[in-house]
Amino acid sequence: MDFRGIELGRLILIRHCETRSNVEGTVQGRRNLALSDRGEKQAVLVGEYVRGNFSIDRVISSNRKRCIQTAAEIDQNVEINPLLREIHWGDWEGKKWADVKREYPDDVEALLTADPTFTTPNGDSLMSFIQRIDQAISDLDLVNLNGDIAIVSHEGTVRTMITRLLGWPSANMANLTAFPGSVSVISASYASAKLETLNYYDHLAPTYEGQR
Repeated sequence: MDFRGIELGRLILIRHCETRSNVEGTVQGRRNLALSDRGEKQAVLVGEYVRGNFSIDRVISSNRKRCIQTAAEIDQNVEINPLLREIHWGDWEGKKWADVKREYPDDVEALLTADPTFTTPNGDSLMSFIQRIDQAISDLDLVNLNGDIAIVSHEGTVRTMITRLLGWPSANMANLTAFPGSVSVISASYASAKLETLNYYDHLAPTYEGQR
């Protein structure tokens, strides 16, 4: 039997909702931050949107609190996978991104070009992060995917999963965006994966006031 073109299911890639760090423009990384008040309202809207538009068989979350809070609004039965956590930004964590760009211009340039040798100061290398996300993808057992899986994680994780699943160069990660609470959708078949939706966040309109 020729399985090419047979749809197996979809991966619903969701970035955690807003934290105070998002508002302040600071580097989050592995910090175990909770959602802001607005982020909690966004999580309710994410849950309503996902349940209303997809037939979710599983909900999988990073082990960071902001992701677990978001995932719990989709379904109370949440699988935790620490492999989905954000890259460890090392000395950058807690700093404002604007300051990082000013203080570490060469490192930021290496990051934007997805230099595989790039390592955050006292943090993860980009290559080790990509390998960790590859393992998280492998754990999904996509060959046997038969439904929709919601995966709640981080911007770096979402961007990396998209590029790895679609076979894009790692440098493409810099061209992708995932706003807090946004939804991206990848459909999977035996032959390939296809990006159906990228960074959709219209469901959050009641909570946004120009800040993303």
